[in-house]
Amino acid sequence: MRIDFAAATVARAALVRALGCCLLVALPAHAYAQVSEYELKAAFLFNFALFTQPTAAAAKPAVLDAEPYRICIYGKDPFGAAARTLNARLIAGRPIVVKPAVAIEELKQCQLVFIGEVERESARRAANAISGLPIITVAESKDFPSTAAIFNLLLVDDKVAFQVNTQAARSHQLEVSAKLTRLAKNVH
Repeated sequence: MRIDFAAATVARAALVRALGCCLLVALPAHAYAQVSEYELKAAFLFNFALFTQPTAAAAKPAVLDAEPYRICIYGKDPFGAAARTLNARLIAGRPIVVKPAVAIEELKQCQLVFIGEVERESARRAANAISGLPIITVAESKDFPSTAAIFNLLLVDDKVAFQVNTQAARSHQLEVSAKLTRLAKNVH
């Protein structure tokens, strides 16, 4: 019997990453020593960026790969310093830059937009500004999936969880990895 060590190493690495994602979802928010709710939610933003890719039709030219991966916060910023812990981490070899309090005109320059607490009309204008563009959208809304967001962060029994709106992902020309959809509380 011949063992393919390279394939075993790749499989082991994939399993470790999947288990890490499971731990983020499975543990109660208070079980993380010294980790706040929004530090944990910032980790979710990183994983959403890591496991959501543009479709082939939406892929941008390689020239743009040298630009930073922008995570933008529109509206009230509940993360504070927690989201900035993502600065300089890498997504597809691109350093992350977290930009809090962006204006609606800046949203098209972002790869991931978190829509914080804003009036419903302002959230609608933000969604319209990036409609159809390969930009990951994340919200914290009780009205999910009626929002245009692809991901929704929520607390369920004191645990951070998320929902996925695959129709919104398709409209943004994005593919959400099956690794994420399997971990989601709900998939719409």
